[in-house]
Amino acid sequence: MPFIPNASWTMSMHEGHFSTSNKMVSCTVSCPTQTIFTFFSTLFYENSKMKPYYVGKKILSATCLTVINMSNEGIRILAICLLVPTTALLLSLTLTHALIPVLLRFGMSDKPGDRHIHQTELARGGGIAIMVALLVVTIAYTYFGRDIGLCKPNWASLKIFLPLSILMPLGIIDDKFRLPAKIKFIFQIITAVFAWHLGVHIDLHANCHIATSISAFLTIFWITAMINAFNMIDGVDGLAGGIGAISAIALAFITWFTGSRFNALILLILAGALVGFLYYNWHPAKLFMGDTGSMCIGYILGVAGLNATSQIATISAVVIPILVCGVPVLDICFAVWRRIINPVQEDPEHHESILKRLIKHLIALGKADKDHIHHRLLDFYHKNQRKTVSNIYLLAIVMACVGISILFIPPRLWWLAFIIVFASIAICIYRYANIELWHSTEIIYKNYEKPRFGLLLNILNPIWDVFVCIAAFIIARDRLDLLETAFFIVPLFVVIIFSRTYSVFWNYPSTEEYFRLLITIVGAFSISAIVNAIFQFYAFTFREFIAATAIADAAIVGERMLFHSLRMALVRQHVSATYASTTPNIVTLLCGICPQGRMYVNSVMIDIGRAGRENIIGFITLDKRYSHSYCYGLRVLGTLEDLEQIHEKHHLGKIVVCSDNFKPKERDNLLDFCKNHNIHLTQYRCTEVDYN
Repeated sequence: MPFIPNASWTMSMHEGHFSTSNKMVSCTVSCPTQTIFTFFSTLFYENSKMKPYYVGKKILSATCLTVINMSNEGIRILAICLLVPTTALLLSLTLTHALIPVLLRFGMSDKPGDRHIHQTELARGGGIAIMVALLVVTIAYTYFGRDIGLCKPNWASLKIFLPLSILMPLGIIDDKFRLPAKIKFIFQIITAVFAWHLGVHIDLHANCHIATSISAFLTIFWITAMINAFNMIDGVDGLAGGIGAISAIALAFITWFTGSRFNALILLILAGALVGFLYYNWHPAKLFMGDTGSMCIGYILGVAGLNATSQIATISAVVIPILVCGVPVLDICFAVWRRIINPVQEDPEHHESILKRLIKHLIALGKADKDHIHHRLLDFYHKNQRKTVSNIYLLAIVMACVGISILFIPPRLWWLAFIIVFASIAICIYRYANIELWHSTEIIYKNYEKPRFGLLLNILNPIWDVFVCIAAFIIARDRLDLLETAFFIVPLFVVIIFSRTYSVFWNYPSTEEYFRLLITIVGAFSISAIVNAIFQFYAFTFREFIAATAIADAAIVGERMLFHSLRMALVRQHVSATYASTTPNIVTLLCGICPQGRMYVNSVMIDIGRAGRENIIGFITLDKRYSHSYCYGLRVLGTLEDLEQIHEKHHLGKIVVCSDNFKPKERDNLLDFCKNHNIHLTQYRCTEVDYN
């Protein structure tokens, strides 16, 4: 029987009751479920008005005794994973309640205004309760849980808490005095270096050794990024705490799966402490966790992610923490992306030196804004914080489940894990990164038409072409022979050089240029194969020839089309974005299917100002046979008779007449419709006029 810190609280399983100094609650203990029920019923009956210190001591004592007397190992493990985190939950709940007036008394509060969305002054620094509950319960379990035999405590595992001696005072000071971002960043790096010194490393994966210097840099970078990531998402009631709890539970599962039961229990304790805090942080919040909580949570989860994946001997393990902590990672990536491109977008002249521009970009990384994921969803849901947080919780749960599923991918299919990660990130970028995508589109537009962009492409294209041709030859031959590859590439590339391929500015190509490039590649491969067949350098089968030519054609022509297609796709994606934080676009309908309609679409797409303000939804036609088909990449929504239904569905703001084939009656009907519904009606004509 372990030491009991409070002699007035004892439990006898043989007698079938809990005994206290004041009351006796009898219960025949026939199964573990009844034991747990009796434990909690007595706990709440006896300690409803006790001070947090005594509540914590009695919870820990009763928890250890309850678990010891359970016979079934599986049930005992389940009891540990439920009762110990519940202890942290109750302790965090009690401490948070007690902290609210204390924090306000010491001036640790957030006032309305600036970037804050709350309307009243609220206490700031509730992370103190989370960290105290985590540390107290973890240390207490490490001391009192030695006799349980399951999830054996390990004092060495607690060394990861030592860097919190830097972060917690830093957070408390910042919650009180609002430290500059540069000062916090320096101490965050010191914390990450401290963690590295304690043995937290990005180490061996799939028998590929990582150099010590690279491992140190990546480890410090990851921990610092996670600290800032959780600090950034703490902008809506209940968000950082809930995301932290979801990530902690997912990492606990992964850590348990890799055999580190005690480390998994620590993460569950953290999740319990966060859930207890959420009772007072859920909208409408009574206090905020502040930097004390967000930075410490980010640090613990960052370190836990590295420790968990270091036990998995596959290269796919490196992507697991990225998915498990997906929402904070995405948000900080979006923030860095957004803050780098914004200065360029605001200052198109770029007269400064390269050094000044680099410094400008670095300073921009520390600037706060209101374009985080939670801000965009908050605008979309009309300031409904609960809907916003619930949707982000759902995204975090889905990404955590995807991260856990990677555990079960066989090592030989490591590439599948990366495909899953890239697909998940791409979906999130498409769904949420509208501001970053749009600013990037503006930069592409502004540079796309400049001659130096075409020259740059003409410099990079030959490098890409050589790489693709070599890769196509090796893949088709299914072996690597440097001499054979050289004999194949030299005549092929000579043919491509003497064609007019590299004299074309590929930022302004025509359809004929793409077709000519396709024919040139086929011809170059054919000539190279013939030359090598004549001189008998190697045997090139017809099947290998077809495979190599197809791969090269697809990769080279696809690269030439990439920028043009990307430019068009980004414009279309922006105007249809669900969570875009820009002003509403004008919904435009084109009337009449003809070449002038295509020219109008192109005129909008190449004008970055108009493209950001106008959303062309499709055509209406005078010929019913075109209805509900696609023309020039846009849907034909119907005829003039369907205008009323189209307007009800899309709320038209503008109709552009592109055809001159309207009858007077049709023209009058269109004029009356636009006048009655307050729709702007214009006619688009492309005509030639005298220069003077």
